[in-house]
Amino acid sequence: MRIVSYNVNGLRARLSPARSLRAFLDSLDADIICLQETKIRRQELTADIATPQGYESFFSCTRTVKKGRLGYSGVATFCKVECGNNVALPVAAEEGFTGLLTSARAGEGDKEFWLGSYDPVLTVEGFTRQELLDLDNEGRCIVTDHGHFVLFNVYGPNVGCGDAERQDFKLNFYQVLQCRLESILKQGRRIIIVGDLNISPYPIDSCDPGPEFDTSPSRQWFRSLLVSEGGAFSDAFRVFHPERAEAYTCWSQASGAEEFNYGSRIDHVLIAGPCAGHCQSPDGSHGNSSCDGFAKCGTDMCDILLEFKRAKLDTLPRWSGGRSLKLDGSDHAPVILQLKHLPSIPPHEAPQLAARFMPELRGRQQSIVSIFQKLNDKATANTEPDTSRNVSKPAFTQETGSRKLQRLSQSRLTRFCYQRHESSDKMSCTEVAVHGQSSSLTDEIQQSPESCDNNNCSEVAACGESASLMDMSDETPTESSQQSLEKSAAGWERLKSLMSRNLPLCKGHGEPCVVRTVKKAGPNLGRGFYVCARAKGPASNPEARCDHFQWSSSRTRKK
Repeated sequence: MRIVSYNVNGLRARLSPARSLRAFLDSLDADIICLQETKIRRQELTADIATPQGYESFFSCTRTVKKGRLGYSGVATFCKVECGNNVALPVAAEEGFTGLLTSARAGEGDKEFWLGSYDPVLTVEGFTRQELLDLDNEGRCIVTDHGHFVLFNVYGPNVGCGDAERQDFKLNFYQVLQCRLESILKQGRRIIIVGDLNISPYPIDSCDPGPEFDTSPSRQWFRSLLVSEGGAFSDAFRVFHPERAEAYTCWSQASGAEEFNYGSRIDHVLIAGPCAGHCQSPDGSHGNSSCDGFAKCGTDMCDILLEFKRAKLDTLPRWSGGRSLKLDGSDHAPVILQLKHLPSIPPHEAPQLAARFMPELRGRQQSIVSIFQKLNDKATANTEPDTSRNVSKPAFTQETGSRKLQRLSQSRLTRFCYQRHESSDKMSCTEVAVHGQSSSLTDEIQQSPESCDNNNCSEVAACGESASLMDMSDETPTESSQQSLEKSAAGWERLKSLMSRNLPLCKGHGEPCVVRTVKKAGPNLGRGFYVCARAKGPASNPEARCDHFQWSSSRTRKK
Protein backbone atom coordinates (compact mmCIF):
# COMPACT_ATOMS: atom_id res chain seq x y z
CA MET A 1 0.00 0.00 0.00
CA ARG A 2 1.24 3.46 -0.94
CA ILE A 3 0.24 6.56 1.05
CA VAL A 4 1.05 10.04 -0.29
CA SER A 5 0.84 13.30 1.68
CA TYR A 6 0.80 16.55 -0.30
CA ASN A 7 0.19 20.19 0.64
CA VAL A 8 -1.39 21.34 -2.61
CA ASN A 9 -1.62 25.05 -1.68
CA GLY A 10 -5.14 25.20 -3.11
CA LEU A 11 -6.81 22.16 -4.70
CA ARG A 12 -8.44 24.14 -7.50
CA ALA A 13 -5.06 25.59 -8.42
CA ARG A 14 -3.75 22.09 -9.12
CA LEU A 15 -6.58 21.43 -11.57
CA SER A 16 -7.54 22.99 -14.88
CA PRO A 17 -10.14 22.40 -17.60
CA ALA A 18 -7.62 20.06 -19.21
CA ARG A 19 -6.79 18.16 -16.01
CA SER A 20 -9.49 16.52 -13.95
CA LEU A 21 -9.21 15.64 -10.28
CA ARG A 22 -9.05 11.97 -11.25
CA ALA A 23 -6.06 12.63 -13.50
CA PHE A 24 -4.33 14.60 -10.75
CA LEU A 25 -4.84 11.84 -8.18
CA ASP A 26 -3.74 9.15 -10.62
CA SER A 27 -0.50 11.06 -11.24
CA LEU A 28 0.41 10.57 -7.57
CA ASP A 29 0.07 6.78 -8.01
CA ALA A 30 -1.04 5.93 -4.48
CA ASP A 31 -3.77 3.98 -2.70
CA ILE A 32 -4.41 6.71 -0.13
CA ILE A 33 -3.79 10.38 -0.91
CA CYS A 34 -3.86 12.94 1.89
CA LEU A 35 -4.04 16.58 0.80
CA GLN A 36 -3.55 19.64 2.96
CA GLU A 37 -4.38 23.31 2.45
CA THR A 38 -7.18 22.59 -0.01
CA LYS A 39 -8.60 26.10 0.55
CA ILE A 40 -12.15 25.00 -0.25
CA ARG A 41 -15.24 25.89 1.75
CA ARG A 42 -17.92 23.28 2.20
CA GLN A 43 -20.43 25.23 0.12
CA GLU A 44 -17.91 25.28 -2.74
CA LEU A 45 -17.66 21.49 -2.99
CA THR A 46 -18.98 20.12 -6.27
CA ALA A 47 -18.97 16.62 -7.70
CA ASP A 48 -16.09 17.34 -10.09
CA ILE A 49 -13.71 18.26 -7.23
CA ALA A 50 -15.06 16.08 -4.42
CA THR A 51 -16.16 12.70 -5.83
CA PRO A 52 -13.69 11.50 -8.47
CA GLN A 53 -14.44 8.17 -10.06
CA GLY A 54 -12.52 5.30 -8.44
CA TYR A 55 -11.97 7.10 -5.10
CA GLU A 56 -13.85 7.65 -1.87
CA SER A 57 -13.11 11.09 -0.44
CA PHE A 58 -13.33 12.69 3.01
CA PHE A 59 -13.17 16.46 3.50
CA SER A 60 -12.71 18.79 6.43
CA CYS A 61 -13.30 22.44 5.57
CA THR A 62 -12.83 25.51 7.72
CA ARG A 63 -15.89 26.59 9.69
CA THR A 64 -14.43 29.67 11.33
CA VAL A 65 -15.55 33.14 10.29
CA LYS A 66 -12.60 34.96 11.79
CA LYS A 67 -10.93 37.57 9.63
CA GLY A 68 -8.51 36.02 7.15
CA ARG A 69 -9.62 32.45 7.94
CA LEU A 70 -12.54 32.08 5.52
CA GLY A 71 -11.69 29.54 2.81
CA TYR A 72 -8.41 28.90 4.61
CA SER A 73 -6.63 25.61 5.37
CA GLY A 74 -8.72 22.45 4.75
CA VAL A 75 -7.69 18.79 4.37
CA ALA A 76 -8.97 15.93 2.24
CA THR A 77 -8.25 12.20 2.14
CA PHE A 78 -8.83 10.20 -1.05
CA CYS A 79 -8.94 6.40 -0.85
CA LYS A 80 -8.71 4.32 -3.99
CA VAL A 81 -11.56 1.86 -4.44
CA GLU A 82 -10.97 -1.17 -6.66
CA CYS A 83 -13.09 -4.23 -7.30
CA GLY A 84 -12.20 -6.99 -4.86
CA ASN A 85 -9.73 -4.88 -2.87
CA ASN A 86 -11.03 -2.86 0.09
CA VAL A 87 -7.76 -2.50 1.98
CA ALA A 88 -7.60 1.26 1.29
CA LEU A 89 -11.27 1.92 2.07
CA PRO A 90 -11.63 2.95 5.74
CA VAL A 91 -14.06 1.21 8.04
CA ALA A 92 -14.62 4.46 9.96
CA ALA A 93 -13.83 8.13 9.52
CA GLU A 94 -14.13 11.29 11.57
CA GLU A 95 -13.62 14.99 11.03
CA GLY A 96 -11.30 16.64 13.52
CA PHE A 97 -9.65 14.92 16.48
CA THR A 98 -11.57 16.19 19.52
CA GLY A 99 -14.68 14.12 18.77
CA LEU A 100 -17.00 17.12 19.07
CA LEU A 101 -17.75 17.31 15.34
CA THR A 102 -18.33 13.55 15.22
CA SER A 103 -20.61 13.47 18.27
CA ALA A 104 -22.58 16.44 16.96
CA ARG A 105 -23.06 14.66 13.66
CA ALA A 106 -23.84 11.15 14.91
CA GLY A 107 -25.45 12.02 18.24
CA GLU A 108 -24.03 11.85 21.73
CA GLY A 109 -25.60 8.46 22.39
CA ASP A 110 -24.78 6.84 19.05
CA LYS A 111 -21.19 5.59 19.39
CA GLU A 112 -21.30 3.44 16.27
CA PHE A 113 -19.49 6.18 14.36
CA TRP A 114 -16.99 6.94 17.12
CA LEU A 115 -13.34 6.02 16.56
CA GLY A 116 -12.15 4.97 19.98
CA SER A 117 -12.72 6.95 23.16
CA TYR A 118 -12.83 10.74 23.29
CA ASP A 119 -12.82 11.04 27.08
CA PRO A 120 -9.08 11.89 27.39
CA VAL A 121 -9.60 14.77 24.98
CA LEU A 122 -12.90 16.09 26.29
CA THR A 123 -11.59 16.08 29.85
CA VAL A 124 -8.18 17.62 29.14
CA GLU A 125 -7.38 20.20 31.79
CA GLY A 126 -7.52 23.88 30.93
CA PHE A 127 -9.83 23.74 27.89
CA THR A 128 -13.49 24.62 27.61
CA ARG A 129 -15.73 22.78 25.17
CA GLN A 130 -15.76 25.81 22.86
CA GLU A 131 -11.96 26.06 22.89
CA LEU A 132 -11.74 22.40 21.89
CA LEU A 133 -14.28 22.96 19.13
CA ASP A 134 -12.24 25.91 17.83
CA LEU A 135 -9.32 23.54 17.23
CA ASP A 136 -11.45 21.46 14.85
CA ASN A 137 -13.27 24.35 13.21
CA GLU A 138 -10.31 25.34 11.02
CA GLY A 139 -10.51 22.12 8.99
CA ARG A 140 -7.11 20.72 9.92
CA CYS A 141 -7.63 17.01 10.48
CA ILE A 142 -9.32 13.95 8.99
CA VAL A 143 -8.99 10.61 10.82
CA THR A 144 -9.64 7.34 8.97
CA ASP A 145 -9.56 3.83 10.41
CA HIS A 146 -8.22 1.33 7.88
CA GLY A 147 -8.44 -1.72 10.11
CA HIS A 148 -4.72 -2.40 10.27
CA PHE A 149 -3.93 1.19 11.28
CA VAL A 150 -5.50 4.57 12.03
CA LEU A 151 -4.47 7.37 9.68
CA PHE A 152 -4.32 11.03 10.75
CA ASN A 153 -4.23 13.57 7.91
CA VAL A 154 -3.09 16.78 9.64
CA TYR A 155 -2.41 20.35 8.53
CA GLY A 156 -0.61 22.06 11.41
CA PRO A 157 -1.14 25.77 12.14
CA ASN A 158 1.37 28.23 10.75
CA VAL A 159 2.45 31.14 12.93
CA GLY A 160 3.61 34.51 11.69
CA CYS A 161 6.47 36.33 13.33
CA GLY A 162 5.42 37.87 16.62
CA ASP A 163 1.85 36.49 16.54
CA ALA A 164 1.43 35.37 20.16
CA GLU A 165 -2.25 34.47 19.74
CA ARG A 166 -1.59 32.03 16.89
CA GLN A 167 1.42 30.63 18.72
CA ASP A 168 -0.84 29.72 21.64
CA PHE A 169 -3.35 28.21 19.23
CA LYS A 170 -0.65 26.08 17.63
CA LEU A 171 0.57 24.74 20.98
CA ASN A 172 -3.00 24.02 22.11
CA PHE A 173 -3.67 22.25 18.82
CA TYR A 174 -0.75 19.87 19.27
CA GLN A 175 -1.36 19.34 23.00
CA VAL A 176 -4.93 18.14 22.40
CA LEU A 177 -3.88 16.14 19.33
CA GLN A 178 -1.34 14.32 21.48
CA CYS A 179 -4.08 13.38 23.98
CA ARG A 180 -6.06 11.85 21.12
CA LEU A 181 -3.05 9.93 19.82
CA GLU A 182 -2.20 8.52 23.25
CA SER A 183 -5.78 7.35 23.81
CA ILE A 184 -5.69 5.34 20.56
CA LEU A 185 -2.23 3.90 21.27
CA LYS A 186 -3.48 2.65 24.66
CA GLN A 187 -5.98 0.51 22.75
CA GLY A 188 -3.08 -1.27 21.05
CA ARG A 189 -3.73 0.35 17.66
CA ARG A 190 -1.16 1.38 15.07
CA ILE A 191 -1.12 5.05 14.06
CA ILE A 192 0.23 6.83 10.99
CA ILE A 193 0.33 10.64 11.03
CA VAL A 194 0.90 12.36 7.69
CA GLY A 195 0.73 15.98 6.67
CA ASP A 196 2.24 19.43 6.77
CA LEU A 197 2.89 19.96 10.46
CA ASN A 198 4.69 23.29 9.90
CA ILE A 199 7.58 22.11 12.07
CA SER A 200 11.13 21.25 11.03
CA PRO A 201 12.34 19.09 13.94
CA TYR A 202 16.13 19.32 13.75
CA PRO A 203 18.75 21.64 12.22
CA ILE A 204 19.38 19.10 9.45
CA ASP A 205 15.77 19.71 8.36
CA SER A 206 16.18 23.46 7.84
CA CYS A 207 18.31 25.54 5.50
CA ASP A 208 18.77 28.30 8.09
CA PRO A 209 18.22 27.00 11.64
CA GLY A 210 19.22 30.18 13.47
CA PRO A 211 20.46 30.56 17.06
CA GLU A 212 17.02 30.05 18.68
CA PHE A 213 16.07 27.04 16.59
CA ASP A 214 16.13 24.52 19.43
CA THR A 215 14.11 26.67 21.84
CA SER A 216 10.91 26.68 19.76
CA PRO A 217 8.03 25.27 21.89
CA SER A 218 6.37 23.55 18.93
CA ARG A 219 9.69 22.02 17.89
CA GLN A 220 10.24 20.72 21.40
CA TRP A 221 6.75 19.20 21.32
CA PHE A 222 7.52 17.43 18.04
CA ARG A 223 10.74 15.96 19.38
CA SER A 224 8.95 14.70 22.50
CA LEU A 225 6.86 12.43 20.25
CA LEU A 226 9.88 10.66 18.77
CA VAL A 227 11.28 7.34 19.97
CA SER A 228 14.76 8.88 20.18
CA GLU A 229 13.40 11.33 22.79
CA GLY A 230 11.37 8.77 24.75
CA GLY A 231 8.17 9.06 22.71
CA ALA A 232 6.17 6.46 20.78
CA PHE A 233 6.54 7.69 17.19
CA SER A 234 9.23 7.20 14.56
CA ASP A 235 10.00 9.74 11.85
CA ALA A 236 9.57 7.42 8.87
CA PHE A 237 11.75 9.52 6.57
CA ARG A 238 14.66 9.44 9.02
CA VAL A 239 14.20 5.71 9.54
CA PHE A 240 15.26 5.23 5.90
CA HIS A 241 17.44 8.35 5.47
CA PRO A 242 18.96 9.20 8.86
CA GLU A 243 21.76 11.40 7.55
CA ARG A 244 20.35 12.87 4.34
CA ALA A 245 20.87 16.64 4.32
CA GLU A 246 19.04 19.26 2.24
CA ALA A 247 16.03 16.94 2.05
CA TYR A 248 13.38 19.64 2.02
CA THR A 249 9.66 19.55 1.28
CA CYS A 250 8.76 23.25 1.38
CA TRP A 251 10.30 26.41 -0.04
CA SER A 252 9.40 30.07 0.36
CA GLN A 253 7.21 31.11 -2.53
CA ALA A 254 7.84 34.81 -2.05
CA SER A 255 11.64 34.52 -2.24
CA GLY A 256 11.81 31.86 -4.97
CA ALA A 257 14.03 29.78 -2.69
CA GLU A 258 13.11 26.55 -4.45
CA GLU A 259 15.57 27.40 -7.23
CA PHE A 260 18.48 26.80 -4.86
CA ASN A 261 16.75 24.16 -2.70
CA TYR A 262 16.77 26.62 0.19
CA GLY A 263 13.87 25.28 2.23
CA SER A 264 12.77 23.12 5.15
CA ARG A 265 11.30 19.67 5.83
CA ILE A 266 7.94 20.30 7.44
CA ASP A 267 5.87 17.57 5.72
CA HIS A 268 6.15 14.40 7.75
CA VAL A 269 5.16 10.77 8.20
CA LEU A 270 5.12 9.61 11.83
CA ILE A 271 4.41 5.97 12.74
CA ALA A 272 3.72 4.26 16.06
CA GLY A 273 2.30 0.95 17.23
CA PRO A 274 3.09 -2.74 17.43
CA CYS A 275 4.46 -4.96 14.69
CA ALA A 276 2.00 -5.87 11.94
CA GLY A 277 3.13 -9.51 11.87
CA HIS A 278 5.81 -9.14 9.20
CA CYS A 279 8.62 -10.17 11.57
CA GLN A 280 9.28 -13.78 12.49
CA SER A 281 10.54 -15.25 15.73
CA PRO A 282 13.45 -17.70 15.69
CA ASP A 283 10.96 -20.57 15.74
CA GLY A 284 9.40 -19.29 12.49
CA SER A 285 6.19 -17.94 14.01
CA HIS A 286 4.98 -14.42 13.32
CA GLY A 287 5.64 -11.75 15.91
CA ASN A 288 9.00 -11.05 17.47
CA SER A 289 9.55 -9.54 20.91
CA SER A 290 12.72 -7.83 19.64
CA CYS A 291 10.86 -6.18 16.73
CA ASP A 292 11.20 -2.40 16.53
CA GLY A 293 7.50 -1.94 15.82
CA PHE A 294 5.33 -1.02 12.87
CA ALA A 295 7.59 1.83 11.73
CA LYS A 296 10.42 -0.54 10.78
CA CYS A 297 8.87 -3.94 10.24
CA GLY A 298 5.75 -2.75 8.41
CA THR A 299 7.22 -0.27 5.93
CA ASP A 300 9.25 -0.63 2.75
CA MET A 301 10.08 2.95 1.89
CA CYS A 302 9.52 6.61 2.76
CA ASP A 303 10.79 9.41 0.54
CA ILE A 304 10.15 12.84 -0.97
CA LEU A 305 8.67 12.89 -4.48
CA LEU A 306 11.08 15.40 -5.97
CA GLU A 307 9.62 14.94 -9.45
CA PHE A 308 6.75 17.16 -8.30
CA LYS A 309 9.08 20.04 -7.44
CA ARG A 310 8.47 23.15 -9.51
CA ALA A 311 12.17 23.98 -9.97
CA LYS A 312 14.24 21.23 -11.58
CA LEU A 313 17.86 21.08 -12.61
CA ASP A 314 17.04 20.89 -16.32
CA THR A 315 15.06 24.15 -16.14
CA LEU A 316 17.56 26.32 -14.25
CA PRO A 317 18.51 29.14 -14.18
CA ARG A 318 15.02 30.48 -13.64
CA TRP A 319 15.59 34.20 -13.92
CA SER A 320 15.84 36.53 -16.88
CA GLY A 321 17.91 39.64 -16.52
CA GLY A 322 18.24 38.99 -12.81
CA ARG A 323 14.50 38.66 -12.21
CA SER A 324 13.19 35.40 -10.84
CA LEU A 325 10.44 33.87 -12.98
CA LYS A 326 7.22 32.67 -11.38
CA LEU A 327 6.97 28.93 -10.84
CA ASP A 328 3.69 27.10 -11.36
CA GLY A 329 2.48 24.55 -8.83
CA SER A 330 2.54 24.04 -5.08
CA ASP A 331 5.44 25.28 -2.98
CA HIS A 332 5.56 21.84 -1.32
CA ALA A 333 6.72 18.45 -2.54
CA PRO A 334 4.72 15.29 -1.75
CA VAL A 335 5.97 12.67 0.68
CA ILE A 336 5.31 8.97 0.07
CA LEU A 337 5.15 6.02 2.44
CA GLN A 338 5.05 2.46 1.16
CA LEU A 339 3.76 -0.21 3.51
CA LYS A 340 4.44 -3.89 3.26
CA HIS A 341 1.65 -6.17 2.10
CA LEU A 342 -1.41 -6.02 4.29
CA PRO A 343 -4.09 -8.71 4.22
CA SER A 344 -7.53 -7.81 2.94
CA ILE A 345 -10.23 -6.86 5.40
CA PRO A 346 -13.86 -8.00 5.21
CA PRO A 347 -16.03 -6.18 2.65
CA HIS A 348 -17.67 -3.06 4.05
CA GLU A 349 -19.40 0.10 2.99
CA ALA A 350 -17.85 3.55 2.95
CA PRO A 351 -18.25 5.54 6.20
CA GLN A 352 -21.02 8.11 6.30
CA LEU A 353 -18.44 10.92 6.33
CA ALA A 354 -17.61 10.16 2.67
CA ALA A 355 -18.17 13.15 0.41
CA ARG A 356 -20.71 11.35 -1.77
CA PHE A 357 -23.07 11.25 1.21
CA MET A 358 -22.93 15.01 1.77
CA PRO A 359 -26.36 16.63 1.38
CA GLU A 360 -24.72 19.32 -0.75
CA LEU A 361 -23.59 16.70 -3.28
CA ARG A 362 -26.36 14.10 -3.18
CA GLY A 363 -28.69 14.79 -6.05
CA ARG A 364 -26.85 17.94 -7.08
CA GLN A 365 -26.58 18.33 -10.85
CA GLN A 366 -22.99 18.28 -12.00
CA SER A 367 -21.50 21.29 -13.72
CA ILE A 368 -20.93 21.20 -17.46
CA VAL A 369 -17.18 21.38 -16.78
CA SER A 370 -17.29 18.06 -14.90
CA ILE A 371 -19.15 16.45 -17.81
CA PHE A 372 -16.45 17.45 -20.27
CA GLN A 373 -13.75 16.33 -17.82
CA LYS A 374 -15.25 12.84 -17.79
CA LEU A 375 -15.26 12.86 -21.58
CA ASN A 376 -11.61 13.90 -21.55
CA ASP A 377 -10.75 11.02 -19.19
CA LYS A 378 -12.15 8.58 -21.77
CA ALA A 379 -10.32 10.23 -24.66
CA THR A 380 -6.84 9.24 -25.80
CA ALA A 381 -3.79 10.31 -23.84
CA ASN A 382 -2.64 12.42 -26.80
CA THR A 383 -5.53 14.85 -26.55
CA GLU A 384 -4.20 18.40 -26.75
CA PRO A 385 -4.93 20.63 -23.71
CA ASP A 386 -6.00 23.51 -25.94
CA THR A 387 -8.70 21.32 -27.44
CA SER A 388 -10.25 20.64 -24.07
CA ARG A 389 -10.26 24.32 -23.27
CA ASN A 390 -12.07 25.12 -26.49
CA VAL A 391 -14.62 22.41 -25.87
CA SER A 392 -15.33 23.42 -22.30
CA LYS A 393 -16.41 27.00 -23.00
CA PRO A 394 -16.74 27.84 -26.71
CA ALA A 395 -19.96 29.80 -26.45
CA PHE A 396 -18.61 32.26 -23.93
CA THR A 397 -15.70 33.48 -26.03
CA GLN A 398 -17.22 33.23 -29.50
CA GLU A 399 -20.98 33.76 -29.23
CA THR A 400 -21.16 36.29 -26.40
CA GLY A 401 -18.16 38.18 -27.76
CA SER A 402 -16.63 38.91 -24.41
CA ARG A 403 -13.68 41.09 -25.40
CA LYS A 404 -12.38 41.20 -21.86
CA LEU A 405 -11.96 37.43 -21.65
CA GLN A 406 -10.37 37.35 -25.11
CA ARG A 407 -7.79 39.92 -24.06
CA LEU A 408 -6.97 38.03 -20.86
CA SER A 409 -6.52 34.76 -22.73
CA GLN A 410 -3.84 36.06 -25.12
CA SER A 411 -0.52 34.34 -24.53
CA ARG A 412 1.64 36.58 -26.76
CA LEU A 413 2.06 40.32 -26.48
CA THR A 414 2.23 40.79 -30.25
CA ARG A 415 -1.00 38.93 -30.88
CA PHE A 416 -2.68 40.98 -28.16
CA CYS A 417 -1.42 44.21 -29.66
CA TYR A 418 -2.69 43.21 -33.12
CA GLN A 419 -6.23 42.54 -31.91
CA ARG A 420 -6.33 45.82 -29.98
CA HIS A 421 -5.10 47.66 -33.08
CA GLU A 422 -8.23 46.65 -34.97
CA SER A 423 -10.47 48.63 -32.63
CA SER A 424 -8.16 51.44 -31.51
CA ASP A 425 -5.32 53.45 -32.97
CA LYS A 426 -3.63 53.73 -29.63
CA MET A 427 -2.89 51.28 -26.85
CA SER A 428 -1.67 52.28 -23.42
CA CYS A 429 1.33 50.60 -21.90
CA THR A 430 -0.66 50.03 -18.75
CA GLU A 431 -3.04 47.67 -20.56
CA VAL A 432 -0.10 45.64 -21.78
CA ALA A 433 1.27 45.38 -18.25
CA VAL A 434 -2.07 44.20 -16.90
CA HIS A 435 -2.95 41.66 -19.57
CA GLY A 436 0.48 40.31 -20.50
CA GLN A 437 1.39 36.95 -19.03
CA SER A 438 5.08 36.55 -19.88
CA SER A 439 6.88 39.27 -17.96
CA SER A 440 8.09 38.44 -14.49
CA LEU A 441 8.67 42.16 -13.95
CA THR A 442 5.04 43.08 -14.59
CA ASP A 443 4.01 40.20 -12.35
CA GLU A 444 6.05 41.80 -9.56
CA ILE A 445 4.49 45.21 -10.13
CA GLN A 446 1.00 43.69 -10.13
CA GLN A 447 1.63 41.92 -6.83
CA SER A 448 2.74 45.12 -5.11
CA PRO A 449 1.12 47.99 -7.06
CA GLU A 450 1.02 50.17 -4.00
CA SER A 451 4.76 49.94 -3.49
CA CYS A 452 6.02 51.41 -6.77
CA ASP A 453 7.31 54.95 -6.81
CA ASN A 454 5.15 57.69 -8.29
CA ASN A 455 7.78 58.38 -10.92
CA ASN A 456 7.75 54.76 -12.05
CA CYS A 457 3.97 54.56 -12.27
CA SER A 458 3.60 57.82 -14.16
CA GLU A 459 6.34 56.92 -16.62
CA VAL A 460 4.75 53.57 -17.42
CA ALA A 461 1.31 55.12 -17.80
CA ALA A 462 2.65 57.77 -20.14
CA CYS A 463 4.32 55.37 -22.53
CA GLY A 464 1.08 54.70 -24.42
CA GLU A 465 2.21 57.23 -27.05
CA SER A 466 5.63 55.70 -27.46
CA ALA A 467 6.37 54.81 -31.06
CA SER A 468 8.89 52.19 -29.99
CA LEU A 469 6.12 50.19 -28.37
CA MET A 470 3.46 51.00 -30.95
CA ASP A 471 5.43 49.50 -33.81
CA MET A 472 4.71 46.05 -32.36
CA SER A 473 1.04 46.39 -33.29
CA ASP A 474 1.95 46.41 -36.99
CA GLU A 475 2.33 42.64 -36.93
CA THR A 476 -0.02 40.82 -39.28
CA PRO A 477 -1.21 37.21 -39.06
CA THR A 478 0.77 36.35 -42.19
CA GLU A 479 4.13 36.80 -40.47
CA SER A 480 6.05 33.69 -39.52
CA SER A 481 5.92 32.44 -35.94
CA GLN A 482 9.64 33.11 -35.56
CA GLN A 483 9.18 36.77 -36.46
CA SER A 484 6.29 36.99 -34.02
CA LEU A 485 8.39 35.58 -31.22
CA GLU A 486 11.24 37.96 -31.98
CA LYS A 487 8.94 40.98 -31.96
CA SER A 488 7.24 39.83 -28.79
CA ALA A 489 10.57 39.36 -27.01
CA ALA A 490 11.80 42.76 -28.18
CA GLY A 491 8.57 44.38 -26.98
CA TRP A 492 8.89 42.94 -23.53
CA GLU A 493 12.50 44.06 -23.27
CA ARG A 494 11.46 47.63 -24.09
CA LEU A 495 8.65 47.49 -21.57
CA LYS A 496 10.89 46.06 -18.84
CA SER A 497 13.49 48.73 -19.56
CA LEU A 498 10.91 51.49 -19.14
CA MET A 499 9.51 50.06 -15.92
CA SER A 500 12.89 49.43 -14.28
CA ARG A 501 14.47 52.74 -15.25
CA ASN A 502 14.11 54.24 -11.77
CA LEU A 503 14.73 51.09 -9.75
CA PRO A 504 18.03 50.98 -7.84
CA LEU A 505 20.60 48.33 -8.73
CA CYS A 506 21.56 45.70 -6.18
CA LYS A 507 25.17 45.91 -5.02
CA GLY A 508 25.83 42.18 -5.49
CA HIS A 509 24.85 41.76 -9.15
CA GLY A 510 24.23 45.27 -10.48
CA GLU A 511 20.67 44.29 -11.47
CA PRO A 512 17.36 46.13 -10.88
CA CYS A 513 15.89 45.47 -7.45
CA VAL A 514 12.31 44.56 -6.59
CA VAL A 515 10.02 46.44 -4.24
CA ARG A 516 8.74 44.82 -1.06
CA THR A 517 6.46 46.18 1.65
CA VAL A 518 6.74 45.81 5.43
CA LYS A 519 3.71 43.86 6.66
CA LYS A 520 4.76 43.33 10.27
CA ALA A 521 3.07 45.59 12.83
CA GLY A 522 5.33 48.38 14.01
CA PRO A 523 6.57 51.86 13.07
CA ASN A 524 7.59 50.72 9.57
CA LEU A 525 4.29 49.03 8.69
CA GLY A 526 3.44 49.77 5.06
CA ARG A 527 6.87 51.16 4.23
CA GLY A 528 8.45 50.01 0.99
CA PHE A 529 11.99 48.77 0.54
CA TYR A 530 14.22 47.42 -2.24
CA VAL A 531 15.95 44.04 -2.24
CA CYS A 532 17.81 41.94 -4.77
CA ALA A 533 15.43 40.37 -7.30
CA ARG A 534 17.13 36.98 -7.41
CA ALA A 535 15.90 33.90 -5.60
CA LYS A 536 16.94 33.37 -2.00
CA GLY A 537 19.69 30.81 -1.45
CA PRO A 538 22.81 30.05 0.58
CA ALA A 539 25.04 33.07 1.24
CA SER A 540 27.94 31.10 -0.22
CA ASN A 541 26.25 30.89 -3.63
CA PRO A 542 27.06 34.01 -5.73
CA GLU A 543 24.11 33.24 -8.02
CA ALA A 544 21.61 33.61 -5.18
CA ARG A 545 20.09 36.78 -3.75
CA CYS A 546 22.63 39.26 -2.38
CA ASP A 547 22.15 41.16 0.89
CA HIS A 548 21.18 44.47 -0.73
CA PHE A 549 18.61 46.45 1.28
CA GLN A 550 17.40 49.97 0.70
CA TRP A 551 14.40 51.84 2.05
CA SER A 552 11.97 53.33 -0.44
CA SER A 553 10.45 56.78 -0.06
CA SER A 554 6.96 55.35 -0.64
CA ARG A 555 4.57 54.08 2.02
CA THR A 556 1.54 51.91 1.38
CA ARG A 557 -1.82 53.43 2.15
CA LYS A 558 -3.55 51.83 5.10
CA LYS A 559 -6.81 50.16 4.11
